Amino acid sequence: MHDDLFFVAVITRALEQSDPRTALREAFDRIETMGQQPRYQRGYRQFLQLMGSAGQAQRHDTPEELATEILDAVDRPQSIEILLHRGKQPVATCTFSESTGAQTVGRITPGDYTVTLDTGRLLWQGRLAEEDLLWSRAYPKRPLQVAADTGTADQSPTRTIHLLDGTLEVNVYAGLESGTVEIRLNNRESR
Repeated sequence: MHDDLFFVAVITRALEQSDPRTALREAFDRIETMGQQPRYQRGYRQFLQLMGSAGQAQRHDTPEELATEILDAVDRPQSIEILLHRGKQPVATCTFSESTGAQTVGRITPGDYTVTLDTGRLLWQGRLAEEDLLWSRAYPKRPLQVAADTGTADQSPTRTIHLLDGTLEVNVYAGLESGTVEIRLNNRESR
């Protein structure tokens, strides 16, 4: 079985190098060379299947194109895209290029929502109800402050959803006719 997964160790070592782009390029060449040996041919076929299926999950790339995409991703500055959908309709894309930050999305109405990474990985799926989003339902006995109409009121979230061990927070705020969602990226080291 070790020979069937030889490529995992080769890629792992490459990613641990100080220059992962060069190391990955060399690793892919090494995997191809090793794959020509009878001992590693089954593992090489599995590597090609893995690269092919990963590419198909995104855009039906060939294994070589996917390898290039991986190498290009190593060169890009680290940024994270978080997508918010209502049902199947995109609502917002929040891009974070720093390890911390927050972005706010307004005009959120009750419904079923998902939060995903740009890779398609589902982070959260659930319903945001009137009690989460509408001031009159969230705070039935609390008068609406004038500043709340403009979104400048200092208010607490009606709901906070912690994701990825607290690295990501989704804070929901009630408004007059619709709510607001704040997507906050927290630095793991500062927590």
